[in-house]
Amino acid sequence: MKIAFIVSTIELGIDGIADYTNRLSGYCREHGVECRIFPFGKWKTPFDHRAYTTSVTSLKADLSDYQPDIISWQYDGNLFSPRRIYMRSVVPDFSEITPRIHLMVHETWEGSSFDSYLAKRVKGFLQQQSLAGFLQAVKPTMIHTTIGLYENHLRRLGAEARLLPMISNIPRSNGVARTVDHDSSDWNFVFFGGVYGPLRDGELMEKLSKTGKDLVFHHVGRIPDRTVWQSFRSRFATSARFVEHGTLAVVELSLLLQRCDFAISTIPSVAIGKSTVFHAFREHGLPVINLRSKQFHRGYNENEQEITRSLVDLDHLPGILANLPRHPFNSLEITGREFVNAMEDLSKLACSTKHS
Repeated sequence: MKIAFIVSTIELGIDGIADYTNRLSGYCREHGVECRIFPFGKWKTPFDHRAYTTSVTSLKADLSDYQPDIISWQYDGNLFSPRRIYMRSVVPDFSEITPRIHLMVHETWEGSSFDSYLAKRVKGFLQQQSLAGFLQAVKPTMIHTTIGLYENHLRRLGAEARLLPMISNIPRSNGVARTVDHDSSDWNFVFFGGVYGPLRDGELMEKLSKTGKDLVFHHVGRIPDRTVWQSFRSRFATSARFVEHGTLAVVELSLLLQRCDFAISTIPSVAIGKSTVFHAFREHGLPVINLRSKQFHRGYNENEQEITRSLVDLDHLPGILANLPRHPFNSLEITGREFVNAMEDLSKLACSTKHS
């Protein structure tokens, strides 16, 4: 079985989908599946049709030379436009190379939550129409996506998708880390990457003040906009210590996660399952406290998604914290095995023509 992954970029450490595809393809190779990653490039406004046509021709030639059994589109919505709004006519047809087209939908559309402004709803409607056009042009044989909300979105477009869990972007290191003891005098919390608001940080401060613990908040990675982070720091300035580690090597970061007691997420719980950072926390056995209020989406109940059961409900603090067990697991093994099994099923389909 030969798989050709199509991604917008192969730039690791910058693009989450590139990191995801790199780890997933590595798992495939380790388990006897031949695969290659083909970058397609991200097309910006104004759209350069001549350069685009040349790129498509080159990509088709490379794919024809490779002769894959399956083409796996890693769709992020921004491939053809930074706003995820584009014409169906720009979507290339690879059915003459192989009729077995797998689609991994990493993004759908914005504006489906009840608190969305009108402008975002309009933008989301156009993004929805763009994705519908993409599905009609590509006619994938099998579709996966990362979270229940996106599965629901795709169903509204008449497409049935399976859920495939996201992969941690930080493999668990086997180095020596401090044994975590929730009964110790200090509790260590970790943020990773961007910190987004609005946060329920006042509630967190009130809950943790009752524990009698020395609180240490660690931050790792880049903070694109420091506004929310600085506001959080100012609220805890007299009751906690802060350590900003900046960018760490993967092994160092893994060891830090293993030394911490709890992780903090600032992503709405309805979308948290698509976060590689969230899965890095889970891979290291970290209980995750979510500081964002719930988002409510039309036609979707986020309690349907199993992933939210691993979150620490802020309303249950502080008593629940000291009794939380750590259950590290290998996200790559779980997702990789499920993906390979699905691709083996797909490769057995007798596809002589493109599915309608």
